[in-house]
Amino acid sequence: YRAKDVIIHTSSRMRELLQLCDMFAASDEPVLVTGETGTGKELIARRIHAHSGRSAGNLVTVNVAAIPQTLFEREFFGHVRGAFSGADRDGLGYAARADGGTLFLDEIGDLPLEAQPKLLRLLQEGAYLALGDPVERRASIRLIAATNADLGRLVREGKFRSDLYYRLKILELDLPPVRERVEDVQPLLRHFLSLAAGRPVAPAEFFCDTSLKLAEQHDWPGNVREIAMVARQAKIQLETTGRVEIELNQAVGTQLVLTGPRQSRHQAVAVFDRMDRLADFKGRLSNRLEQKLARDRTRIELALAESEGNCTRAARLLGISRSTLYRKMKTLGISRRGSS
Repeated sequence: YRAKDVIIHTSSRMRELLQLCDMFAASDEPVLVTGETGTGKELIARRIHAHSGRSAGNLVTVNVAAIPQTLFEREFFGHVRGAFSGADRDGLGYAARADGGTLFLDEIGDLPLEAQPKLLRLLQEGAYLALGDPVERRASIRLIAATNADLGRLVREGKFRSDLYYRLKILELDLPPVRERVEDVQPLLRHFLSLAAGRPVAPAEFFCDTSLKLAEQHDWPGNVREIAMVARQAKIQLETTGRVEIELNQAVGTQLVLTGPRQSRHQAVAVFDRMDRLADFKGRLSNRLEQKLARDRTRIELALAESEGNCTRAARLLGISRSTLYRKMKTLGISRRGSS
């Protein structure tokens, strides 16, 4: 594995999931990977491919949400010369590139309805038609699909075909969010801090003890991706200013501030006095909508920061369309930054 492809974990929950993942790798059946944004669905796809009998072939990764519906068939199945205006040569699609290997479709819930039976035919028969070519082509692929959406609900709403859903659901891996694997928070911080620093480091080099304890209490709505961003921010702040002060949004609408090892422990506590007071308040919180909005806000702000304000790139990171991102930003009162 490349360093960034390593799946860091100490929790029994993740250990059991990875054992199941490796068992699935030996099969040639499709795998459905579910979980919140930032939980590592693409890493799981890479692991399945690497442990499979198709590891010598390509792993072709496709973000379904990033492909305009009008271009999906062309991008997926390829085209022949003259199939459309400007097609002056044949073009290979994702299906051909993944022949003999693995096709990873991220955000499968955004697959257009009209394309779903064509994907099902490819899965069942290994056959497809390139745009503008009446001659049937064949490809041997192993499909891994990922989503943070409720595909069962999409089926009930008529937005996803039930036959494709049940074909995908033969083997399923549900990735837990970071808040359900607390024992992995500090190992993840250590891993991403070491990647950022370019050498093995300990979290205590960047954060005080109180901050490290508070980090384990944080919900991490951005999951592993949020931890990676915090690690990069900590490395840059300590290197440029000699201090660390990173604000994290809490689901309860407050902010948690993580500070450096030589700074006042009181700074780390931020807007609440004691950790048990926060836990008690969260335990009494019944408004799940408020929690979801806070998590959505954090995910969007993280994506915007990572994409330097480019809304198109941020939408791709989030696995949603740009129009959906704009709508969510308007609802949450997040201003546009940079180009769109």
